[in-house]
Amino acid sequence: MLGVVRSLAVAFVVVGSTLAAQAQSEADYIAAFSGNWQVFEPAYSEGGVKCGMALSKSGTNGRYDLSKSNCAAELATAEKWGIVDQQLAFIDKGGLVVVRLGGNQRRMTGTTVAGKPIVFDRVGNDGLASQLEAAVKASGCYYLGFTDKCAPASELANPLSANPEGDKRIQAVVNLNVRSEARPDAEAIGVVPMNSCVAVETCLTASDGVWCQARFGERNGWLRKAALRQNRWPVVTYVNKCETPSQ
Repeated sequence: MLGVVRSLAVAFVVVGSTLAAQAQSEADYIAAFSGNWQVFEPAYSEGGVKCGMALSKSGTNGRYDLSKSNCAAELATAEKWGIVDQQLAFIDKGGLVVVRLGGNQRRMTGTTVAGKPIVFDRVGNDGLASQLEAAVKASGCYYLGFTDKCAPASELANPLSANPEGDKRIQAVVNLNVRSEARPDAEAIGVVPMNSCVAVETCLTASDGVWCQARFGERNGWLRKAALRQNRWPVVTYVNKCETPSQ
C-alpha cells in the first residue's frame, strides 16, 4: 500500500524526535523554545477550551517554570519543563517526565508518558493554518482532492470520531505524503497512492487540522488531512470512509 519508501529508520527515531534549533547550549534551547504554546487536540483540553502553556526562562537546576490553562490528562500534571536527552520535557512535581517533545520553534510533536501522541503549536506562529484559513476564505471551501468539488464539512472531522464503531480505514484522494512526524516540514518517508485505503491507529487535531497515524510495516507515519495545492487551493487529502472492499 505504501509506495516509494526509503530506509530512514535511524533518522525517524533520532532526528524526528529531538529539537531542531540552532543552539549550542541548554540556555540557547531554553531561549528558543520558551514562550506560549497551545494544544488543539480536545483530549488534552478542559471545558472545550484549548490547553495553553507558557514556558518561562526562569528556573533552577535545569527545571524551568511553566504556567498552564485549561489542560487535561498528562498535561494537567506538568509543573516544570526542561531539556532531557535533547528533547523538551514536561515534568510533574515528583520529577517524572510526563511528556517528551521534539520539533522546531513553530511546532513540537511527541508522546506522553502513556505513549499517546501530542502536538504543540506556537501561539501566533501557526504557519500553514493561516495559509489554509486565507485560502478557504478565497475559495469558499475545501476541495475534494484535486477535483473542483467542495468536500462536505464532515470530511474535515477526525476519521475515528466520524466512525467511532465502524471501519478505521481512510482513503487517499491524492498521492499522499507520509511524514515521520505530524508536521508539514517533517521528513517524507513514503507515499500512499491515490485511491488507496489505509487503516489508521490514532488521529489528533493540530492548528492546521487533523493528522492521522498509520502503521506501514515496521514503521509509523503521519498523514495530513488538509493541504494546499499549488500554494493556493485548500484540499482534503483523504476521506473518512474506504470505498474499496476489503481484500
